[in-house]
Amino acid sequence: MNRSVKNEGFLLGACVVALVVAAFTHLPYFFYVLLRVLICAASAYLSTKRYQERRTPWVWIFGAIALLFNPVFPVRMTRPDWQVINVLTASFFTAWSVYSTIQTVSIGSPRSPQK
Repeated sequence: MNRSVKNEGFLLGACVVALVVAAFTHLPYFFYVLLRVLICAASAYLSTKRYQERRTPWVWIFGAIALLFNPVFPVRMTRPDWQVINVLTASFFTAWSVYSTIQTVSIGSPRSPQK
């Protein structure tokens, strides 16, 4: 498996864990600021990677997540709203990780000859 895909999987795994913890626990505000930095940076990174691959719809999706979680100009919502957003984002990151891994494995595997 490609090293970049493994790194993306680790990055997304860390993001999913942080999002789930944020959704179901009550932590100090500093944790949520760090969460914003982590998710924004990861989404911006993944957006640029998809841009290099010319996968435009994914660029927009990851870019929107980066904007939503950006720590410079934070989006203000109530805690229950953020809980829903965190769970949806964690679900999306998990689905993307699985989809990305399947795509890499199917592209990298040798094809059987056609009969």
